[in-house]
Amino acid sequence: MVKKARRKFVLGATAATFIAVLMLVLAINTVRYVQVKNQQEETLQSLTESVMRDKKGSGKTPKEEDAMSREYGEDDWESEQGYWGGHKGGRGSAAAQYGDRYFEIIMMYDGTTYLRTGNLDAMTEEEAREFGEEILKEGKEAGYKDDYRYLVRSGGDESVVISLLDCTVDSEGLADLRTATVAVGLLGTLLAFLFILFTSRRAVMPLEESMEKQKRFITDAGHELKTPLSVIATNMDILTMDLGENEWVEGTKKQVSRMTKLVNNLVSLSKMDEHDATLVFEPFSISDAAYECFDLYQSVADSAGKRLEADIEEEINVTADENSIRQIFSILLDNAIKYAEGDRVIRVRLHREGKKVLFETENEWARNVDAAKLDTLFDRFTRGDRSRSGADGKSGFGLGLAIARAAAEKNHASLTATETEEGKLRFTLSLSSIILEL
Repeated sequence: MVKKARRKFVLGATAATFIAVLMLVLAINTVRYVQVKNQQEETLQSLTESVMRDKKGSGKTPKEEDAMSREYGEDDWESEQGYWGGHKGGRGSAAAQYGDRYFEIIMMYDGTTYLRTGNLDAMTEEEAREFGEEILKEGKEAGYKDDYRYLVRSGGDESVVISLLDCTVDSEGLADLRTATVAVGLLGTLLAFLFILFTSRRAVMPLEESMEKQKRFITDAGHELKTPLSVIATNMDILTMDLGENEWVEGTKKQVSRMTKLVNNLVSLSKMDEHDATLVFEPFSISDAAYECFDLYQSVADSAGKRLEADIEEEINVTADENSIRQIFSILLDNAIKYAEGDRVIRVRLHREGKKVLFETENEWARNVDAAKLDTLFDRFTRGDRSRSGADGKSGFGLGLAIARAAAEKNHASLTATETEEGKLRFTLSLSSIILEL
């Protein structure tokens, strides 16, 4: 139980740390993305307004500029105009400041397309025409297309101008930031996990000490109770010899017997919870163990007016503690015989399923526990209502299934309770031990 508590503490704390780091990484990247997006919008708007002022100052139409460019040559024309009609060599020109990151595609209504760019390798005029048509089809005044931020404006009565800002550098920067924050986040989570794992032992130490004290108390109390119970039982036998059969004496003897069983079960469960519980893991025939337990409880079932049916696969061998596995079989069969309802048929099955070995008991039941809460049957002193309380002659303290689950866990196995499609109660012991051939 302490190991489970420690494992849950480590997993819970690590999960909380991971979620916190994930939220932080998302927040950093989201904030930076919004900042870059706003900056791109402001930059493109500023560039567009600057170039529009430059063009108005030049007094040239797109056709005239294109003709001048063809006459002088692109490089000479840009040098003559101060880069698209701005002041020669002026740092006030927006295009000059952003170099080849800024583009303009001019779509004439007559179908002609002009490309204004300081980077002649960016795209051809044919590519610019196709790119511009795709943007216009989207029907937006602003947005993103591939790695470009675009802004569509009217160029007068004869054209539409699409301003483009190459955002490749910004995209790479965001990708680098994303990679860096994710890497740092994962590293931080790993370091937090190691720290939590290192300190978890101290965190659960109070729980471990409390449980150890509880185990010692149960063991010590059990040993202290055994002596007076033995004395009482002996005295009752002497009274029976002196007085003969007496209902009061018989009643006392029955209660002493019940108390003795309770003490033994508590001590057994306490020992099963101990870390150094003695278990001998050896290969043995689990098929033979199931057959022997089945034969042993057949007479018990017959006397209770119930019937056992077996479907046990032969020659199944596992490596586990044979004594505790037999104890689990006995507890499950005893539990089924006590509480089987309806047709009172108890089905026992042992079979392979992949690399696992499954032992199952199945019977009708009183449905005194919600199907979604069947796992509570393995809690200590859980007996449900009348059908598990002993009010109708069925004895039990609610410790048998707790002992069975503890024994299963010591064998690295699982013990579960489920309701079948037919509404029957099924207990399943699943052994994941390596199957060996003897």
